[in-house]
Amino acid sequence: MYDLATFRQRVKECYRHSYPYDDGRRATQADLASAVGLSVGELNRRLNGSKAALLTDANARAIVRALAEWGAITTQAEALDLLDLICCPQFSASEWNSPPLDNLDPLRSASTPKTPPSRSDKTNLPLALTNFVGREREQAEVARLLDEGRLLTLTGPGGVGKARLAMAVAATLAYRFADGVWLVELAGLTDPALVPQAIASVLHLSEQPDKPLLETLAEALEHREMLLLLDNCEHLLLAVAQAVHRLLSYCPRLRVLTTSREGLRINGEALFSVPPLGLPAVLAKLRLARLTRYPAIRLFVARAQARQPHFQLSGSNAAAVCDICQRLDGLPLAIELAAARMDVMSVADIQAGLADRFALLTEGDRTALPRQQTLYALIDWSYNLLTAAEQRMFTTLAVFAGGWNFAAAEAVCEDPTGPNQPSTISYLQSLADKSLIVRGWSGDEGRFGMLETIREYGLAQLKATGREVDSRERHAEYYRQLAEQADPELRGAAQALWLARLEQEHDNIRAALTWVLPHQAATAARLAAAMGRFWNIRGYLDEGRRWLSAALNKQDTISAEVRAGLYDAVGRLAYSQGD
Repeated sequence: MYDLATFRQRVKECYRHSYPYDDGRRATQADLASAVGLSVGELNRRLNGSKAALLTDANARAIVRALAEWGAITTQAEALDLLDLICCPQFSASEWNSPPLDNLDPLRSASTPKTPPSRSDKTNLPLALTNFVGREREQAEVARLLDEGRLLTLTGPGGVGKARLAMAVAATLAYRFADGVWLVELAGLTDPALVPQAIASVLHLSEQPDKPLLETLAEALEHREMLLLLDNCEHLLLAVAQAVHRLLSYCPRLRVLTTSREGLRINGEALFSVPPLGLPAVLAKLRLARLTRYPAIRLFVARAQARQPHFQLSGSNAAAVCDICQRLDGLPLAIELAAARMDVMSVADIQAGLADRFALLTEGDRTALPRQQTLYALIDWSYNLLTAAEQRMFTTLAVFAGGWNFAAAEAVCEDPTGPNQPSTISYLQSLADKSLIVRGWSGDEGRFGMLETIREYGLAQLKATGREVDSRERHAEYYRQLAEQADPELRGAAQALWLARLEQEHDNIRAALTWVLPHQAATAARLAAAMGRFWNIRGYLDEGRRWLSAALNKQDTISAEVRAGLYDAVGRLAYSQGD
């Protein structure tokens, strides 16, 4: 039984009896916090079981090691008693035989430490084979949400680490549930009718004659205090939603944690969108030591060291490592796949190979499902779950660079279904719910975007459909109209507003110019000419001159009026540069 209060009291008593330091004083909680790697306040919160402050197994084992090092405990029995109080797994044989635990007196009843009760009667969560990097804030927030509600769904794009986060949190919460924490893996299930059977199988429950299995499950779990973790629900959403709704309605002490690229959409459900791992925004301003504080960087280094034990983050490779993690959007799976190449490639080689990321990131864990072994297959799985209309919308949206608002999406994305069908905003909502696009706000305006890795996949699919030219042309035409609308406003009272809007859309305008210059010289010339004043005011002098000069090279195909506008714009930029 989990007893944090007794654990806390015994730890306090132990370090008071530790060996004295050279100055005669004995260890304090500040010394213990330093040994564990936490602040005094955070250690105090975790030892007191405060909300969103979990005492992890790693914390508990570090505390026991510190007590052993200080001579505050002297036997393996004392160490095991402390660990048992909070249901923490015991140390391995090699740990017992390494400092400082090797100084503890062994158990008298046997030559090796006692074996704790089997975990199989409390959980079927798999033991992690690699360390869990980062996610401290996310773990605390997920634990808080589970404490406040009975149904929580972790959402996010494929490869963002939903399952790993869910399992990590579930493992730390196991002590709170008298009847355990149970994982139901749904990824390999294709028949929705078998969802109740999958749950029953994990719980060792059998179907009863003349009774629906879901009813049998509800009756069996009615009085149990349990956490169910349903992993990979996105392809069985209706069946999972129905099963979860039935069980939660009948079983008041049951809690359910699910992972899916889309929420279940049932009453009482809380959603937590799992973000990519943290990344540095500007590498040049960071010292090497500070880079390792970012989880994405730490993950790459940890997985690289598994392939190349002597690998270290250094001044010579830090920029490349940072660029790799940024180009992979901080997605844990993508970073792990990249680091897995370290046995045959240098960091610089991996960085260069990301020009074709889907070809590079192809060798994942052989024991994982096929769709989880390559980056392409992971996104492809999500794409194939879309309707044909959603696929058409998703691939068209991939032409946007740097995000878009609703008006842009409505202008660029052709009506995917015809009259009396869901609107553009409905499709945007659906794609966001499925974690293929992200939602945000710019002031009072809603804005959408894609992770670059997902965008590259979308562009490849758009090209394969034969609709790339049409989509790119509509995209360029929309931003030509926007630039021409903005140009006169840049000389009026609304200048600041329009400068900010063009700044926000600058990546889209660059993408439009890149496409239309070799394909539609007239559109490129009008767009470049309309952007001249913006480039001048904002100081994009070199860039603006390059775009304007490129458009002027096509002057045989543009009107005299537009050509005059180009010369005027390039002349103003040249004047600003002192030419």
